[in-house]
Amino acid sequence: MGVQLLRCAALGMTLLFFGAVILLTDPVKLIVEWQISLTPGTLLYKLWLHPPLEVFIMVYMFNYTNVDAFIDGTDAKMKITEVGPYVYREVLTNNNVTLNEANNTISYTPRRIYEFVPERSVGDPKVDRIRAPNIPYMGLFREGNETNVFNMNLPEPKDAQGNRQAGTPRGYSINSINGEQGFSRWEYDASTNGTMCNRIWGSHDATLFPRDMNAQDTFYIYRRTFCRRLPMKFNRTLDFKGLDAFEFVMEPHIFDSELHNDNTSCFCKNNQCLKKGVGNVSPCYYNMPLAITYPHFMHADPSLLQPFEGLSPNISRHTSTFMLQPQLGVPLHVHMRLQANQVVGNIKFNRLMEPFENLVLPLLWVDLTIDNLPLSLQWLSRGLKTGFPLLQSALALLMLLGGLYQLSAALLLCFWSPPGGKSKTELASEKPTANVLAGLSLVAALHKAEPTLPEEQQLLAAHQKKSLV
Repeated sequence: MGVQLLRCAALGMTLLFFGAVILLTDPVKLIVEWQISLTPGTLLYKLWLHPPLEVFIMVYMFNYTNVDAFIDGTDAKMKITEVGPYVYREVLTNNNVTLNEANNTISYTPRRIYEFVPERSVGDPKVDRIRAPNIPYMGLFREGNETNVFNMNLPEPKDAQGNRQAGTPRGYSINSINGEQGFSRWEYDASTNGTMCNRIWGSHDATLFPRDMNAQDTFYIYRRTFCRRLPMKFNRTLDFKGLDAFEFVMEPHIFDSELHNDNTSCFCKNNQCLKKGVGNVSPCYYNMPLAITYPHFMHADPSLLQPFEGLSPNISRHTSTFMLQPQLGVPLHVHMRLQANQVVGNIKFNRLMEPFENLVLPLLWVDLTIDNLPLSLQWLSRGLKTGFPLLQSALALLMLLGGLYQLSAALLLCFWSPPGGKSKTELASEKPTANVLAGLSLVAALHKAEPTLPEEQQLLAAHQKKSLV
């Protein structure tokens, strides 16, 4: 009986202890935080090495249909038609990974391969023909107006090497590119940490973001083609296919540049800024006169649209949006839409090119798209929303109830016995009562026996019996 009592009590206390631990420590959260930290062996690290996200690049080309008529003055406006999309699948792997424990970073070389996806495309880019500005040709004319064309020095392109900040409480971010925390092309000064327009550190590559987001967060997207990092801000909370989602958007003014604004002044080369809504990227492309905007010059200076027919900005079709899972920081649905343009400067010296003077010619626009999460991340996201918390609460409740049951059983064994039996307490209290009853029985027996007479009375009684005989 004693061993069984101790076992019940010990089991009850153990269940109560672990039930309380589950309620107080939230082990699911601890396990998730461990698995989504960028350290070798974790789930996030494996996903980062070979991202399972399906990323598609949809390319829309601009076809110039009346170039000759525009040059000779027959047509007052350039006629443009949009051709596309031509869709490519982006396959990303991160190679040459080195863990730097001294400064808690990871060095790596990203490798992107682009595979043409014919079933999603309108045609074959190797067969289809369009008419578009000759970027090198027009770039040489622009440079030729200012410098000696034959003295141009084209630097050799480098393989971009990333340096990510790992092991931070909320995930990771890009710390440096090719050893630099900012864009030297945009006059980054390491001694002053640079300005908002030439920093790299703290940005992300649009595949993974910090976890545990809130509505006050602002994130920065960096890709080498942007020649800068692009901010995105919280817009709204919504439900995306049964999952909680935060929607972030790129704001309308991100390509504006002004000399008196420290956050944008470094984009103004030689103290000359491009028009509103046009972002200079020429330093990253061998000083070719290139710029980025939103598609169809959305949110840009209205004068950019005047020379063209066929451009029609559309908020729903041309806005960049990011739907992110706030607990994990993974993208659920992404549309990052940007347009590449040729900037034509002062070319009065060339009669053939003069009609294009001071124009910004649209070349193409791209839509970087992530349609859906892989099944593994979908299950993890759904588990974080409902499954894991419910399972954890149910387990804690079962342990607490089981512990209370075992302790109750121990108490019952100690103070109660089933009908027909007696508890140890009752038996112990009845032992003195039994002794008293035995004594009383003995006394009663003595009283029933004949009384013992004195010796003289006994002799007298014997004499009387004889006389009677």
